Amino acid sequence: MIVHENISAVPYYDPLRYFHFGEHHNTETDNVHLWIGSQGACLVNPDDLNMYIDFEQPNMWYHEDSLQNALLNETRYSKILTVCHYTCDWRNKVLGRNQYVPITYFLNVKYVPFAVNKIHNIIYTGNNQALYGQFLNIMRPFNYRVVCGDPTIDYQGKLNLIAQSKITLVHNLIGIPAEARIRIATVDRYRESAIFHDFESKQYLPQIKTRPFEAAFCKSLILCWRDEYNVIERFFENGSEFVYLDADDSERQIADILKNYGDYQVIIDRAYERAMDEYTTDSLLKFVKSAL
Repeated sequence: MIVHENISAVPYYDPLRYFHFGEHHNTETDNVHLWIGSQGACLVNPDDLNMYIDFEQPNMWYHEDSLQNALLNETRYSKILTVCHYTCDWRNKVLGRNQYVPITYFLNVKYVPFAVNKIHNIIYTGNNQALYGQFLNIMRPFNYRVVCGDPTIDYQGKLNLIAQSKITLVHNLIGIPAEARIRIATVDRYRESAIFHDFESKQYLPQIKTRPFEAAFCKSLILCWRDEYNVIERFFENGSEFVYLDADDSERQIADILKNYGDYQVIIDRAYERAMDEYTTDSLLKFVKSAL
């Protein structure tokens, strides 16, 4: 497998910089060229087996340039591996072929922190959009940390902070900016998508984040915002590997978790074991081979 990475424009704190998929080799995939990042109108050899990993769904359809690239990718690559199963179902139906393949997020084991003391109660990492304001209010009564593109904290530093935190507060939603509402409506047969068919009435759409996976690898309890999609349940088991946030009584819930933290250790351990078994970058080969 030959990996082509174009991540020069990716922020230094973006997980895409730290997968290092090119480190993994397998003779069964010697004929595969795997393309990652912002490829633009890159040239591919049609005699090769070209696959593209798309970690930007469903928001590839949000902006004119990325939308056109998404459509172009369907003519450029034999398979498109994406973390959004809604996109897979929709585009495969529209195209009449199984070109899109659902995958997961990954973590390179070299970045998994060693076990450390939990000195923070709760942490949120990500951007300052979507539920950020609500999350700040939820965390304020506790010893909390926030990492939102902080230029003083690199990716390993972020993971170390998660490892030092008893709870990681996560959501798996993405907002719909004004441009997206215009662009999505221009895509042929967009209403056949399970998430785009009524997006005019939505404030958010589902997008699985790296954050639950990072929390699992860092042995921090995943406390997830419950929404109408709950895509986290495709990757972790509710009650066994993560806990849903009680948004109506969050302070009491978090206080109870912190008071009885030892009772949640089995959930933390199960999430960690699943992550190490299924979500390391070694697992990419399994998805690539399944797409052959």
